[in-house]
Amino acid sequence: MVPPAGRQKRTDSTFVSRGHDSGTDAGPIVALVPEGAREVRITVRSDSVILTAPSQPSEPPETSLRNRFSGTIERLESGDAITRVTIRLDDDCTVQALVTKTSADRLELEDGKRILAAFKATAARAIALDADARE
Repeated sequence: MVPPAGRQKRTDSTFVSRGHDSGTDAGPIVALVPEGAREVRITVRSDSVILTAPSQPSEPPETSLRNRFSGTIERLESGDAITRVTIRLDDDCTVQALVTKTSADRLELEDGKRILAAFKATAARAIALDADARE
């Protein structure tokens, strides 16, 4: 099925955490984790990821964003109104964001550019992978 003009398919970024202290393949992520879970898969909807220029403070003083990552834009997929941005956080990890074309233009997004990606802890959905926590 092809999305209507001006719309993009929503995508998720997925991270796996093995133990609360080890973080994920992207680094530590603050998320609501099911009680008793030792291993979880964390997904973040691409429309929940906020992009900011690296010149902005890494921890703005007045925000509820708990997860912040620095990366490099690896791919831009532009539609009529929405642009899907794939950001490489490290060799094995990417995160995707959906932004309006206006925001993509304002941020001057282009392949290879450094960017900050952020999302709230409530946007990070943790699903238990270990059987004990799912029972």
